[in-house]
Amino acid sequence: MDIIQDKGKQVFTYTTEGFTCRVNYTITGDIFDIRSTFVPDQLRGKGIAAQLVKAACDYARKNGLKIKPTCSYADLWLKRHKGYNVVESDEHNDPNSCLI
Repeated sequence: MDIIQDKGKQVFTYTTEGFTCRVNYTITGDIFDIRSTFVPDQLRGKGIAAQLVKAACDYARKNGLKIKPTCSYADLWLKRHKGYNVVESDEHNDPNSCLI
């Protein structure tokens, strides 16, 4: 899977079958905030969201950043995958804005 990071736009993307999937994030100080995850309906259920979130979390870990999962999907993924430096978020985006 060829996941591309655009640091300027603060997004990880994966494009396949004419559709673009993405994880949007922000970095403030040493906090890497995963804001949203989006996979079009046509591509759901193929593990793409998980691969995008993993790429984002691996980037944060490699760069010594703490991960704040504002996106509810990222929060759930991180609860299932230990070993990342997570800062608990008391705010979560509307689950409909964090599509999986």
